[in-house]
Amino acid sequence: MKNILFVITAVTFLITSCDSDFLDTKPAALLSSANFWKTPEHAKSGVNAIYDQMQRNIYIYQYHPLTDGITPNAYLWSNYTHGYQAIAKGTSVLPSTNAPFRDKWNGLYNGIYRANLAISKISEMTFDETLKNQLIAEAKFLRALFYYNLADFYGGVPIIKEILQLGDELPGRNTREEVLSFIVSDCDEAAKYLPAVYDASDKGRATLGAALTLKTKAYLLGNKFSEAAGSAKQVMDLG
Repeated sequence: MKNILFVITAVTFLITSCDSDFLDTKPAALLSSANFWKTPEHAKSGVNAIYDQMQRNIYIYQYHPLTDGITPNAYLWSNYTHGYQAIAKGTSVLPSTNAPFRDKWNGLYNGIYRANLAISKISEMTFDETLKNQLIAEAKFLRALFYYNLADFYGGVPIIKEILQLGDELPGRNTREEVLSFIVSDCDEAAKYLPAVYDASDKGRATLGAALTLKTKAYLLGNKFSEAAGSAKQVMDLG
């Protein structure tokens, strides 16, 4: 009986003495909007996550050379590559749910979401202005790069510049010309703050030359050859 009374007393003590926040846990190992986007290191990690998207989806770049196989430029010896050969031969009509079309679209828009998120959050943060402007410029360059791949592969696509919430109405499809114009605009904004070179520790990040080159490619895709020549000359003048 004494043992039972001891257990009851101990449990009662624990219940009445518990802190009200005992179950309000915030795991330090997990990131959320509540504990992220607070420091310059967070901002840089957020931009790094945009670069990471370029490697996580095989249909963005890993299978990119296979798209030549649906043109006269190359021959695909097997139809194992998710139906590309059937497209080239004109023997199959593939739905939009087919892996190459679906996954490239999803992967590129996931990258655009990450870029939009970084631009929105970093713009609200307070830290060294030079680094802040550079990180936003990198995000805008990467957003432009993803849109370039969309315009190249699909033509006109919806331009999304903000973070969409669940339930928000999806924007309609823009024209290819509007997408290319948006790419040029993002490249111009990025070029204002991107350095021409980086230290060895940051090698591989977007540079001024990368932004001007992407701008040139957007002009070429839109058959604006004189504009392309002008921006290409800017790249050449960088040395």
